[in-house]
Amino acid sequence: MNAVIMFSANRIIGGKRGKVGGFADRLKGVVTCYILSILTGRDFLIDWDHPAEISDFFTPNTVNWKYGKERVPTDANTQVFDFIDPALRPDQAEKLDLLLKTLEDKTEFSRVYGQSEILKFYANFFDVGYFTHFEKVLKRELEIENFSNEDVFHVCFKRLFKFACPESVKNEFQQFQEFRTANKKVVGIQFRTGGSGNWEDPNLDQPENIRQAARALRKKHSGFFKRKPAIFLTSDAPAAKEIFRDEIGKSFRVFSFNEVPIHFERSESPASREFGMVVLEFNCLTLCDDLIVGHGGFGVAAGYSQGFEPQRYWDILGIDAPENDL
Repeated sequence: MNAVIMFSANRIIGGKRGKVGGFADRLKGVVTCYILSILTGRDFLIDWDHPAEISDFFTPNTVNWKYGKERVPTDANTQVFDFIDPALRPDQAEKLDLLLKTLEDKTEFSRVYGQSEILKFYANFFDVGYFTHFEKVLKRELEIENFSNEDVFHVCFKRLFKFACPESVKNEFQQFQEFRTANKKVVGIQFRTGGSGNWEDPNLDQPENIRQAARALRKKHSGFFKRKPAIFLTSDAPAAKEIFRDEIGKSFRVFSFNEVPIHFERSESPASREFGMVVLEFNCLTLCDDLIVGHGGFGVAAGYSQGFEPQRYWDILGIDAPENDL
């Protein structure tokens, strides 16, 4: 078999499934691991079958990342790296620094890690700052001019994924496509409150603060010479959606799904259907012309996947970010 860099969402701690992250965190980990595969010259695979198989929602584009026994023998020599929240875990941060330092010398990397056919990573982070030493080679390999989070993420995401809408959310996606086609410009509003239901989730924002997101929308996209866009609204709080519609009134055409996507790793409810809605709403955000976001990485990752950085609503208004439990 060829040597492999593998992103895995199957993190087991003490016989139980350990947290890897929500959808956006996992995508960040995937992109980071793909970059490592470029730098090491190894094949890249994705091991992600919980709460659903990722290949049910995305197919490989130019990189065949599909995981299977034919590509990964059960007796393969494997070394595991647990890089979940490395910035918050000093021991893992040191191991990450060592790995990146070793990458600077291919001979040293081969000596330290070459015996392992598979380097398997649990990872939920992405930042080009980790790879500044490799800027020149990554610009060449990714064929980009700007070494920015959005440019690097965009190219990696496009190489890896093509959205393949499953039957479970086909009707919803068709509704969005009709909305998208009927409107020349669509702005996505992503507003996450967190802390709801049975989630082990920090409180990130209050539903009533979505009025500020509405103000940011008006400030950025309203004006005498501006044609008002249509709005695709996504939030984990039904109350926030209602407040937003009341605040906007009839000024903008608003589309949103009745279902509320969950943080599928932190919810106690069955997650297969909900996972489909999470992926669907992410894909819909990627089809918007602009994004205004609140806390969390979901909307930011959607923007990065299209090569731009969304604006936080408080930055547009020039106000302080809302207090949260992070």
